[in-house]
Amino acid sequence: WFHGPFSLKASYIRAEEGRSNGFPDLITDGWHIDGTWLITGEEKILAMESGWELAARYEEIRADAKEQFQIPGYTDRNGNPVTIRDNLVRSITLGINNYLNYNVKVQINYQHDWYDNSYFTPTSRRGESILISGDDSVDKVLARIQLMF
Repeated sequence: WFHGPFSLKASYIRAEEGRSNGFPDLITDGWHIDGTWLITGEEKILAMESGWELAARYEEIRADAKEQFQIPGYTDRNGNPVTIRDNLVRSITLGINNYLNYNVKVQINYQHDWYDNSYFTPTSRRGESILISGDDSVDKVLARIQLMF
């Protein structure tokens, strides 16, 4: 949806994966909603040629096996097997975009992620085979140059 300097976009995804390697089937689903505002007053179109834009996004994705299973090759600190069933990750992103011309867009984003399963976060892995309870949230700053040709 585009209206003047504003845009809004949303999507939903669902995948069902039948796994034959002894693991339970996996259902992954997620959604997001994005909004933008061209603060320099241009009308938002698909082929932007100039302008500064504020952007925001909220998203969730869940992977769910519907039953507990062990992660092969990983243990906790005490050598016990690690079992999981699902994980939900929620993210909020705030950013600013600069359309230099039709072919070049520069983006700077701040992203905050929350994890429901502390054994599957960016800080939960120790060494080659140990999983620990990691941080349940992570902050990032992301930069991207997008080239269109």
